Amino acid sequence: MAQNSKRDYKRKDVNLLFKQAWKAYRKSEFKEAILEIMKVNRVAFKYLMNAGPETWSRAYSSVRCYWLMTSSIVELMNSCLVHALQMPITTMIEFIRDMLQKWFYQRQTKAKKTQK
Repeated sequence: MAQNSKRDYKRKDVNLLFKQAWKAYRKSEFKEAILEIMKVNRVAFKYLMNAGPETWSRAYSSVRCYWLMTSSIVELMNSCLVHALQMPITTMIEFIRDMLQKWFYQRQTKAKKTQK
């Protein structure tokens, strides 16, 4: 979607607003950005709404965004550690260990429930 937006709507303001809408975690933030897109470029607005915000936005995603919206482990970890980076180093390491342990446990539990 981001590449299509850059290619089709070669306006920096539309691309910045799209990025803002795409990355918004709250629906209220998403609505603010998408309404700005509508004001700036109705064609881009219609394209994005026809695609369905649930397919490309964090705010309307039906699954946890950090498993869906990132393309690399670096992006995933950065998005999950925003608040942890403010912690003292030992607390941050414990936070990371705990987070990863929960992820692996959740995936293992889900995998055990699948049928062969």
